[in-house]
Amino acid sequence: VPADSTNMAVVEMLYNPAGANINEMNAGFDDGDDFEFLRLQNTSSDSIDLSDVRFVDGVEFDFANVALSVLAPNGVALIVKDQDAFRERYGAIYDHLIAGEYSGKLSNEGENIRIIGSADTIIHEFEYTTTAPWPDLSALDGHSIQIIDAKGHHQSPTNWTSSTLL
Repeated sequence: VPADSTNMAVVEMLYNPAGANINEMNAGFDDGDDFEFLRLQNTSSDSIDLSDVRFVDGVEFDFANVALSVLAPNGVALIVKDQDAFRERYGAIYDHLIAGEYSGKLSNEGENIRIIGSADTIIHEFEYTTTAPWPDLSALDGHSIQIIDAKGHHQSPTNWTSSTLL
């Protein structure tokens, strides 16, 4: 089944990661933005095909030629800013979920995210910000935002919350 707005959701975004710690800096990762990621989830009971899915605004990523292009029911995929940096911080345990690296970076001040699918149909388009009513992460350095209802509207700020863990 092709991915669309009824079966695929962005369920987490880490747009302002904590800065690199001493071990990460020693490994060559001194820019906190290298640890950014987006987590996608299949919200249906069917496998979905991501091969036509593209992020075209905010960050750029195309699922057309990646190994992880099908998500099983409730399956998860990650797209990351820098796979080596992500592995340094979170370990190799998530390697099987990483579809690839996106180009660009997520703005720490908020921006528009647009995801399109087959025939350039919009799967999701929303603008996150860092001010109310969006989750306030100013005192939560390094926390992500997570969607509350994956089948709900992505553009609704009240459908997002700050993560409880780094």
